[in-house]
Amino acid sequence: MEMLQVGVIGTGAIGRSHIERLNRHVTGARVVAVSDINRKAAQEIAETYHAKCYAEGEDLIRDPEVQAVIVCSWDPTHEKYVLEAIRQGKFVFCEKPLAETVEACKHIVDAEIAGGKQLVQVGFMRRFDRDYLRMKQALDSGSFGAPLMVHCVHRNATSNDQYETKVNVTGTAIHEIDAMRWLLGEDIVSARIVQPRVSRHVANGNKDPQIIMLQTKSGVIIDVETFLHCRYGYEIIAGHRRCRASELAGLEVLPCIVREMTDHEAIREMRDSNKQRDGMLPTELARLLDLEMEDIKHQGVPLKNVAEGDIGKRSAEIVGEAHGIWRPWCRPVRKPGG
Repeated sequence: MEMLQVGVIGTGAIGRSHIERLNRHVTGARVVAVSDINRKAAQEIAETYHAKCYAEGEDLIRDPEVQAVIVCSWDPTHEKYVLEAIRQGKFVFCEKPLAETVEACKHIVDAEIAGGKQLVQVGFMRRFDRDYLRMKQALDSGSFGAPLMVHCVHRNATSNDQYETKVNVTGTAIHEIDAMRWLLGEDIVSARIVQPRVSRHVANGNKDPQIIMLQTKSGVIIDVETFLHCRYGYEIIAGHRRCRASELAGLEVLPCIVREMTDHEAIREMRDSNKQRDGMLPTELARLLDLEMEDIKHQGVPLKNVAEGDIGKRSAEIVGEAHGIWRPWCRPVRKPGG
């Protein structure tokens, strides 16, 4: 099989996620080169996946072996890397935002048009999510009538040291802006930001949370709550339907992406989403372990050659192994007389 040779610029959390998926889960692609301003981190990733390591992203893009580029670097660098990929005639996937200003985005669009070939894709993944696709289908069918207003919520547990007020739009609400234009099939004609009281967890005069009010050409009103220091977890809500899976997953304790999913999927989503933080709170982990054990016992995870009375113990082993907290020498302790 012919392999697509990919170069990744930016080896932070998102970059590492792309690298792992391409090398371990995507058929027909592999990462052959990486670059990051943190040369040590990039070198470690390069050694792990037997890839080249470049000090400069432009040099990675110009490498003849690199056929496609993924840009996951600091937002202000996106424009120059995408433009270089266009100049080299290489496909480029850019994490949002495409660029930080209207002028910079237009510069990229003009360069792509001048080149005569569509090469650029931005990481607006919600258009490919199965539940957003179902929502799109329902709206397009007209079975619910015309949309009148939309409520959106986008919350993160915390942000990094580079957080600035503008990130609530350029790095967060940008997803809702794209998704709403796509879902509703019309342009947004006006926008304004309402600034609530600032969270005590926000430093350096920045402003979070924010409420963004949008209006489409036909008059649909969209409100988007962005809160990047909410502390409790990662949560995205579009609409109001919350199925039993989310309730079982303990939304008020361990938020997950709210969508129609099975109990098992909700619990896994919750675990993986919270792992994006530095670490779960002890109360969160305790709740999660309990839920996952029940999930395994009652939702049919095959436990071959395990006696009925040992299912609980084996469930604990599976959950512990998944979280890296189980050791072969761990054994349940029976109290005297128990």
